Amino acid sequence: MPTPPQHLRVKDGEETELLKAFDRLPPRLRPVLSELAQGKSNRSIAQTLKLSEASVRTYVSQILAHFQCSSRSEIAVRLWRSGLASDMKNMETEDL
Repeated sequence: MPTPPQHLRVKDGEETELLKAFDRLPPRLRPVLSELAQGKSNRSIAQTLKLSEASVRTYVSQILAHFQCSSRSEIAVRLWRSGLASDMKNMETEDL
């Protein structure tokens, strides 16, 4: 298997830190994170999870702060690089 480019490699300890942060993430935010990791828009997330767009905006802001990311793209890339995003695709949606 070829080595991924430097900017796509998981940095030392990044996967562990993401797993720790995920474990501390409130359960109501996990389905939103799963949808976010798939690149879905706030509107799409709201429709899928039967939430208001305002709630989704709030949850996304909380998720970004929790993972210390400045954008939804950054959190998605970090989750995919670590393999956590593919694990979340199989996660069952919990009631919020």
